[in-house]
Amino acid sequence: MDTISILTKKRQRIEGYEVDVEGEQRAEHPRLYTSIRITHSFTGEAVEDEAVARSIELSATKYCVVSATIASGDTCIEHHYRITDAAGVREAAGTVIGPRGEGLVLT
Repeated sequence: MDTISILTKKRQRIEGYEVDVEGEQRAEHPRLYTSIRITHSFTGEAVEDEAVARSIELSATKYCVVSATIASGDTCIEHHYRITDAAGVREAAGTVIGPRGEGLVLT
C-alpha cells in the first residue's frame, strides 16, 4: 500500500498493480527464509520508471515494518518491477535490503 500511496502523491496514474513473491528457505529446521524476491507489476498510461523505482525504495527501506523486521535477520529481500504502458513493457531490478538490516533507513 505504501508504494501505491507514494505513486499517487507523485501524480502517477496507475490502473493496475500486482505483487508476486517468491522465497527460498533453509533445508533444516527452523526453515527460515534466506531470500525473498518481490516483483511489482504496474499498468497505466504513462508510468515513469523513476517514480516507480523511488516509490518501491521508500516503501522497502523506510515505511514497511514487515520488510524491515524480516531484513533485520538473515533474509535478503530483492525488489524488482515491471511496467506496462503505452511505451511497452519494461523490467528492472530495484531495491535490495537485508540481511541484518543492510540498506534500511534507520532513524
